[in-house]
Amino acid sequence: MQERCNAESQANGELARVLRRRNPDWNAKTVHAERTQVIHQATPGMGTGAGMRPDILIDAPNRQPVIVETEFAPASSVEKDATARLGTTLQGGGAEIEGVLAVILPKSLRTGDLEALENAPFRYATHYLDSAGTSTRWPTGREWLDDLADAIEYLSISERQLARGTEVLETVASQAAHRLAEWAGDRALGGIAQTLHQGPGKQTERMAAAICVSAFVFHAAIERRDGIPPLPLKTPVSKLALLKAWEDILEVNYYPIFGIAREVVAHLLYVAVSWVMDLVAAAIPELAKLGATTYHDLTGRMFQTLIADRKFLATFYTLPSSACLLAELAVDRLGLDWADRAAIEDLRIADFACGTGALLSATQRTVYRRYRRAGGDDKVLHKSMMERVLVGLDIMPAATHLTCSMLSSTHPSLVYGESQIHTVPYGSSSGRTHIGALDFLDSDHSFSLFATAESLGGRAADETT
Repeated sequence: MQERCNAESQANGELARVLRRRNPDWNAKTVHAERTQVIHQATPGMGTGAGMRPDILIDAPNRQPVIVETEFAPASSVEKDATARLGTTLQGGGAEIEGVLAVILPKSLRTGDLEALENAPFRYATHYLDSAGTSTRWPTGREWLDDLADAIEYLSISERQLARGTEVLETVASQAAHRLAEWAGDRALGGIAQTLHQGPGKQTERMAAAICVSAFVFHAAIERRDGIPPLPLKTPVSKLALLKAWEDILEVNYYPIFGIAREVVAHLLYVAVSWVMDLVAAAIPELAKLGATTYHDLTGRMFQTLIADRKFLATFYTLPSSACLLAELAVDRLGLDWADRAAIEDLRIADFACGTGALLSATQRTVYRRYRRAGGDDKVLHKSMMERVLVGLDIMPAATHLTCSMLSSTHPSLVYGESQIHTVPYGSSSGRTHIGALDFLDSDHSFSLFATAESLGGRAADETT
């Protein structure tokens, strides 16, 4: 009896089918195996045959395209093939390939049933263009990893776009803060500081600027959807037009994003609004070109990177890498059936000193990813996650604004109601001294979590005491 021998093209077809079950945006239109004439600009030396045909292409909407190159073990040339793809462009839109996976297929698949590929022990390495455009391997050396779908999602966010977007954000926020200090006047700056529960100074000016930039970017991402008015980018930016647009948005939803931003703008004189917001408005087209208004989760990553740069706000927040590690460790201990939507929606995930939301954002992404791997679509989870599952408290209104902005940025077009992100009382109020979330440790008093907090949900909540 002749021994079965599978071709790599057959294995690639089966691997593509397996991958399509790992993410709701991966389907027959976005994940292609052995597709010809895909590469527009083949690397010199690769020719025009196989060099124009990647083994697998993942080209999902609002994501950077990723190529997977495979070879049966011992795979002597797979990494050379993978790195040759970097910097090439796709036919049609001309998107550049910045991330490629070199995947070693186990020997057993060459002669065995390809249906076993579903649970096959893959080994892979990622090759990507870093923020400077340099080809980089991860892990370094000759080590290999084994979670293929996670790596594809990781590579689908461009490190170069992230770096350029963060640089633009820092530049415009710093310049806007400088103009704010120059044109706002002591009275307006004092009002903004009071709104943000901070003392006047450079940090407050930068935080106010970052909040306004965040609101502009998010407005650009959702405009003309569900009754959302267009972002008034015409310069000089009119204070009345900007406030009216944000008030109209608040009638629809998105209170956490635009409530505090509206208050910041309301403190400014008309001429100061023009001087400060013209800078922000001018940056929006460039940020949109970099994907800040269209790529899912890229905006949140940009702001997270900016805030983690402790020079910008001269303060300390949880680093994104630390947050990801903690989130993975915590979620791994839950022991849920990740295909069970009801069980996920029954979770309560809380951070009682949420800062700018690094931990909650990392946990949200971890939960969404596991639901996708189980065959679900995390878009259907988003509303309940925002309204019930994710709980965040902080004494700083700016922090809860940024937390909600980052949590919402995973699916900015999806409307939700009142979130469970709250600014909790701090200082003297109603005859009591409040110390933020530590009030809940007071054994002499029993507080409803949400009755003592100012909601920053999709709509303003009534405050009770």
